[in-house]
Amino acid sequence: MPAIALAVIYPTPFGGWLASSFHGSGVRWQDAYIALDTAEANLPRDPVQRERLLVTTAMVDSEPPMGPAIGPRLHPIGTLARLRYETLDESGARIDTWDVRALVPNIGNGMGPFWRSPCRRRCSDEIAANAGTRVRRSGEPGIAEEWVLRMPVGETFEMGPRPLRTQDILDARERSFPLGSVRVGERFVPRPARIRVTLVDACAASVRVGTLLSLEIDRYSHLPLPRGFETSRWAQIDGCGKLAPLSLPAPAEPGLYLAPPAPAGTAAVDRAPTPAK
Repeated sequence: MPAIALAVIYPTPFGGWLASSFHGSGVRWQDAYIALDTAEANLPRDPVQRERLLVTTAMVDSEPPMGPAIGPRLHPIGTLARLRYETLDESGARIDTWDVRALVPNIGNGMGPFWRSPCRRRCSDEIAANAGTRVRRSGEPGIAEEWVLRMPVGETFEMGPRPLRTQDILDARERSFPLGSVRVGERFVPRPARIRVTLVDACAASVRVGTLLSLEIDRYSHLPLPRGFETSRWAQIDGCGKLAPLSLPAPAEPGLYLAPPAPAGTAAVDRAPTPAK
């Protein structure tokens, strides 16, 4: 009977805590894509069906960037991608440029106990011991994550006029870049007219979630009295170094894409009227 009881208890968080009395840290580690039941973990096993589903889903999310043909995946599951965007006006002048980091494929954004649970001392110790970073979101790369996984590092792709939405993996708020239009002479043109995207870096990360059951001691008592068990859950990225926030300029506001000064002898540039809703 004791052997049966141990076999039942050992895989649980409580069993992990008991095991930590004898060896290890007591943290139960799981692959994040399996533990969080992501779409990536539920793809068809057949490679033809899987490829068809991945490409179809990506096409629904966004059109592929223009340039060299996008082929099969070049980067593994759990890639921390750093993308650089440049927006250009109709004359080719740069409007804005910024970087964004996102985990692809994503493992979620802010929902569930792995994202909301506080990171107590043991959680912080585990992250520090692995030189990792606790994450609370996957980030938003701006284009379908499937295209990111198929882009060669250092190669620049073009995109036509479109609104963009990006969010760095460490940013609490997303950045929205609307699509506007301006009048040049007798016609209206989209602003931005062109967008460039480059995959600056792709780090093959170890993405996992930890669960730890800790026996908490009442710190207000003169005697070391147990206060009870508390469970910590968190997601972390290892293998890409300790991440630091990016220094980013303030995002452009809707309708505030300003045209460059018009050369002498040409028509002035006016902003297009806001469409009626």
